[in-house]
Amino acid sequence: MMDATDLKAHPTASSLNKGDLIPARLVAPRGGMSSRLHGVCGSKGCPRRLYLSKGQCSDFAGADVLLKDLPPAAAMIGDQGYDSNKIRKILAEQGTSSCIPPAARSHSMTVREFTEWVTK
Repeated sequence: MMDATDLKAHPTASSLNKGDLIPARLVAPRGGMSSRLHGVCGSKGCPRRLYLSKGQCSDFAGADVLLKDLPPAAAMIGDQGYDSNKIRKILAEQGTSSCIPPAARSHSMTVREFTEWVTK
């Protein structure tokens, strides 16, 4: 299984003023101070590989790093953020079938068609 989640820094993390120390301020980017944690888990839910990226990074941008040299697997489950022909191609080359629902922007298959295909 492959998924990603957002990690946000607490507002107090932007100020490092402590006593007589030299004041240092972190400049928050436009999207705020956040990171994105991408992960691949094995069949029993144990993390196999984790990758930390910028908070503005998309799901499939982190998938490039995670899918390199993965151990063989029968199937990979992902959410709609991983709906990309590039990811499906990488998984097919590794001999892994993909179970990724189509995103709303996808024209290859509707959600209803995907649900019928999965439940066959």
